[in-house]
Amino acid sequence: MEKTFLEPEESFPVDPSMLDTPFSKVNAINVIQTPTNPTWIQKKSVGGKQLNYVSGTTVTRILNKAFSYCWSFYILETRVVQSEDKIDKKSGVATPQSGVVQVHGRLVVPGMGVREQWGAQPLSGGSDVQEHAFKSAATDAMKKCASLFGVTLDLYGDEGMYELQVGMDDLIIDDAVVLDKYKERKKEAYLAAKKQAEAQQVLASAPATPDAVVPTADPVVVAPEAPVAPTVETVSQEVFEEALEESVQNMPSPYGEEQPEPAAEEPAPTPEPPVVVETQVPVQPEYMQDVPLWDNADVTELVELKKALGIKNNYELDVYAQEHFGIPDATHVYIAPNNIKDFNLFLKNKLTQA
Repeated sequence: MEKTFLEPEESFPVDPSMLDTPFSKVNAINVIQTPTNPTWIQKKSVGGKQLNYVSGTTVTRILNKAFSYCWSFYILETRVVQSEDKIDKKSGVATPQSGVVQVHGRLVVPGMGVREQWGAQPLSGGSDVQEHAFKSAATDAMKKCASLFGVTLDLYGDEGMYELQVGMDDLIIDDAVVLDKYKERKKEAYLAAKKQAEAQQVLASAPATPDAVVPTADPVVVAPEAPVAPTVETVSQEVFEEALEESVQNMPSPYGEEQPEPAAEEPAPTPEPPVVVETQVPVQPEYMQDVPLWDNADVTELVELKKALGIKNNYELDVYAQEHFGIPDATHVYIAPNNIKDFNLFLKNKLTQA
């Protein structure tokens, strides 16, 4: 059974310093390719075989010497894996085996790259021994990662050890300029991504604020023109309501409440609305000061157009108002002093088309 103690990292952060070499690469290569000092080598028996190895402390010192302490080791994951039972070939008897601690490690060297490996250590003995097993597995992972950089690589075999060494001729190449440009591109891409991520983080953490008010220029104040005396005949509001109500059956005042539709009897004769001509502009109540007066000629023309179109009451004007004003629920009360001329022209066109 497998048990995970630490969740693995989802991604490894790339730092700009990883693209640079803060140490002498020539020195690093010389240290790495130098054969392991025999006095550092230790032996252990594994499966009946004698294997050479160096301690974790020795590998740490070689890394410090080669990379001037500019390296990092990360533990990404630890787990315990249950080993399969050992089966005796002769008797067939199964012997239970202890679990194995496994550690996933990552070694990072700026300018040289990243290496990852798994380390392992049998989990046996008491609690103190088991606790030490995790440390031993982590050290094993670090040493394996270092070997991928070439540290103590000769302990695993000496094939091509001298023929495939990196020399000065390999370091002095024409691709140096290309490599420098590649580093710059990688660094710029990283900085751009980092800047964008920081901006998104600031935006996500910022408290919600109302939309900023964009200042606008001060409005241009135009002085109103002096009032001009009307040149058309006008009637007061009271006179208009009285005249229209007498001349058009059940036609309510635009400022009053709508009248219910009368019963379908014979309509009463419609007398011509009286026209009252005033020699001066009538005085309106204070709450009606901004409401324009009705033009008597427009009202009379509307009455005549209703007759010509066969409109018997004001409610039959609703369909015309809806079409003229472009409002589905418009009614005849939408007709006002400031639009009656246009409405009359609309009715004239309807009469011409009929």
